Amino acid sequence: MVTLCPAFREHGICPNPACIHSHELFPCELCHVAFTERRLLDEHLRSKPHRKRVNTHPTGGIAVGYCELCDNNTILGVWETHKRGRRHRELARKSSVDPLSVVPKPPKDIGGFKFVACDACDVLVHLEQLAQHERSGAHRNGLSFTALRNVLNEAAQDRNGVSLSHEDGVDFGLVEAAHAVQGLRIDVQMTTAPGARIRVVAVRCAERRAGAGSFTVITASGGLNSNDTVIVTLKQSMLGEYDDRLEVVFEDLAVRLEFTIARDLRATVVGSREVHELLKPVSPYIQRLRVTDRDREVVALRGVPPPIPKTLLLKAKRLPLYEIPKPLNDILAKAQKELDATIFKIRMSYLPSVLNGESYGQHWKALLWAEEHRAELDLQIFDIDDAILEKSGGGFLYWLRVPGLAEKRPSVLRGDRMHVQPRNTRDAKSWFEGHVHEVAELRVGLRFNNKFPVPSPAQPFEVRFKLNRTPLRRQHQALEQDLYRSDRVLFPKAEHLLPPLSQPVQPGEVHLFNEHIVNNQSQLDAVMAILNLPEGSPPFALFGPPGTGKTVTLVEAALQVITQFPNFKLLVTAPSNSAADLVAQRLSAVLRPDALFRLYGRSRQKKDVPENLLPYTLVDGTELDIPPLEKLTKYRVVVCTCVSAAVPYNLGIPPGYFNGIFVDEAGQATEPEVMIPIKTMADDKTNIVLAGDPKQLGPVIRSMVARRLGLEKSYLQRLMDSQDNLYDPHEGHGRTVVKLVQNYRSHEAILTFPNQEFYDNELVPCAPAVKRNACIGASVLVNKHYPVVFHAIVGSNERESTSPSYFNILEAEQVKRYIDELIADKRINVRYEDIGVIAPYHAQVLKIRKLLREKGKEGARKIKVGSVEEFQGQERKVIFVSTTRSSRELVAYDLKHTLGFVANPRRFNVAVTRAQALLIIVGNPNVLSLDPLWRRFLNSVHQNDGWRGPSIPWDPEDEVDENGEYDAQARASGAAEITDLANRMRGVEIGGEEEAAEDKPFREVE
Repeated sequence: MVTLCPAFREHGICPNPACIHSHELFPCELCHVAFTERRLLDEHLRSKPHRKRVNTHPTGGIAVGYCELCDNNTILGVWETHKRGRRHRELARKSSVDPLSVVPKPPKDIGGFKFVACDACDVLVHLEQLAQHERSGAHRNGLSFTALRNVLNEAAQDRNGVSLSHEDGVDFGLVEAAHAVQGLRIDVQMTTAPGARIRVVAVRCAERRAGAGSFTVITASGGLNSNDTVIVTLKQSMLGEYDDRLEVVFEDLAVRLEFTIARDLRATVVGSREVHELLKPVSPYIQRLRVTDRDREVVALRGVPPPIPKTLLLKAKRLPLYEIPKPLNDILAKAQKELDATIFKIRMSYLPSVLNGESYGQHWKALLWAEEHRAELDLQIFDIDDAILEKSGGGFLYWLRVPGLAEKRPSVLRGDRMHVQPRNTRDAKSWFEGHVHEVAELRVGLRFNNKFPVPSPAQPFEVRFKLNRTPLRRQHQALEQDLYRSDRVLFPKAEHLLPPLSQPVQPGEVHLFNEHIVNNQSQLDAVMAILNLPEGSPPFALFGPPGTGKTVTLVEAALQVITQFPNFKLLVTAPSNSAADLVAQRLSAVLRPDALFRLYGRSRQKKDVPENLLPYTLVDGTELDIPPLEKLTKYRVVVCTCVSAAVPYNLGIPPGYFNGIFVDEAGQATEPEVMIPIKTMADDKTNIVLAGDPKQLGPVIRSMVARRLGLEKSYLQRLMDSQDNLYDPHEGHGRTVVKLVQNYRSHEAILTFPNQEFYDNELVPCAPAVKRNACIGASVLVNKHYPVVFHAIVGSNERESTSPSYFNILEAEQVKRYIDELIADKRINVRYEDIGVIAPYHAQVLKIRKLLREKGKEGARKIKVGSVEEFQGQERKVIFVSTTRSSRELVAYDLKHTLGFVANPRRFNVAVTRAQALLIIVGNPNVLSLDPLWRRFLNSVHQNDGWRGPSIPWDPEDEVDENGEYDAQARASGAAEITDLANRMRGVEIGGEEEAAEDKPFREVE
């Protein structure tokens, strides 16, 4: 436990050079608290009280300014947002002033309220609340902090006839590592007034641990002369932000009194000033105002949708709207401010008291509506105020540039709708509907009604994105199918297990299409178990940890069932088109086009289909079509997404037509999504196989309400979490589940930690030696035989413009330095396309891409840089993880919603299991170590000599507290009252529905 030196606390200095106590303080000026360790400050900066003070101060203290234009008082913390509000801009336009040029005035007395300044807390307090404020803990903290700050300020003051130069501190500024490693000096001049009898007792840095500091201090003379020069030297080879404090201890011989004068020391070591300039914020961050009360549009002219497949147009059942009930919508509208109350009301009014076959649809429909409400609000963030519509050639399409389209923020698919309106139109509620016909990398092609007025080239438009409700409507439709409520599928128990087949197919009777499976016992067990499932069995779980060949096994099982049983019809689904395409491509290696059909949704065109799958779908010019019912029923296997699985039902294929329903990547789909094929196509004899890994990422859920109520848990995970051990990988092996255990992806050093943490240490490293050892001996390794590196670095989190997403320039630079070294290393063969970079924040993804493309070689464009979600199911020879968050200016929701590594073990699992031969993680250990999972991982890396950078700030041999109560230790230090960190780390959400929507990708559900 770090204890603050009593002398330092009292006087700002310590005369004892052998003192064992801490002589460093890390203050939060905003909250008026100080900490003895940087990690404690890190905790505080992410705490709820600090986040609240960013915009307001508790117990009545509010930083307020008056807006003359709007004639109201506004919290200064959101002043920049206020200036960009619609009302403020409209009033500015009418007054012919620039809305952004308005500056706040002193708060105006409104309704008799008076504001009084509290100097200790540096806030304005309503007069009526002054007494309450002065009794508050915040005010007491303010008084204590002010006293401590005064002590530190006093220590920095020249006195007793002695002065030091650099009154504002010794700041080396931005220093390139190439110069810092050689050593840079700044001279601090000591000056003594004539006649003063002063002796220099000591010159030192506050950081006294051996070898810990980046700064050294010495007098120019080598002695202790009171008019000497102190030479401050910075010497550091590692990128990062460094700070310390120079302390010069004097003795006034006239009065026999010792005193100290201090100067702060600061430096930021960068790889390149040019890179820092390239990546620095293009403009200051200004919180973007989320619109929650925009007027409902009245569409003047309906747009023209893309062509609908003829079969659907003529034969499909009508799909009801399933709109959110108004009373539920009213409840959800308050979720942002009253999350817990909203959840309580929904539980009481819309959720059944017991979830069973009768109440199943009611339960999930309420959660779908909650998710829809949030998704609609999140989509509004991407609305455009000043768009230009361009019409090229003589076609029907108007082209619209959509910022963030390439990164799917927002995701726009063919068939989606947008509403547009000329800016400053007189009829504010009149909008024109455009349908998306083409999606390019940076723009979309919209088609409007032929009567849409042709705009002038410079005419600006307001654009509103509209949520595509079709996937949600199809889930509602499936949930309403009351004919199928079988507990053996929805709530399986041991009583639903059927006796084994009397004459099961034996392994020797099977001709394996993939001959490698014969050498993999768990894969063979899974294939045989699926092949021998009695009709009407409970769902079978194919549990596939990373790199174990889950899809290979599922494809083999599919081929075996249709080979062994000539009349067997199979529906294979997956949450995404990419996953469905992968299954179809592997099946097409064996099946002819008359046996396999790849069914696509309306958002896809011929150009979107992999070349080798074109024979397996129906093409009509540039469009994709659906065969009529009589032809569709002739295929042995139909492959589609879960949402598109509604097509066979809507065309009239009866439940039970398909003997089996396989769902690949089942852990990434919501339960209602998986129910589209199951509740519409299954009957009492249909066998269902769910393939996936519940230990990896689940479905992306935008609504905190829906998440808290269980929509984030997949159907596969719910079954495997059941309390009766029906899906226990050992007890249920071969009957309800098979866990694949042979890992063909990663070096054993990369696999060891996630294997222990998530897979009961049962995974067996089986990757070929040439694959797993490809980076052994690389120059970037700390331990040449251990291909895992943790690079400790302290940087700053920055934001820019209106994006709430964080980026860290120093981490981006460090990642690029490693990439350059890897490519140049002749001892190993690493190409750009072998490298993947994972970052939790979208802004960091963009900065790393920019750095690689503008300052890297041409081949660097082949490096995939993306979020964890983008890497699920993928692998690379080399994986970098930039954790991004560092020791400053973090708020609680970053940890939970954006980074997610700490708050979500499954996200951590995916991130560290993508690498084949080399894993390098760059991050701030002071922050990461607050979570027990990360602390254990960092300990493991350190114990295997994989640590690089500043020394580990805790004892890696200490047992990690499994309960994660490092917050309790922080409170015991007496530095400050800190929010319960363990709860926050393990799933405490933010106080409302607000999230960093830009960092949460939109799923392309189709």
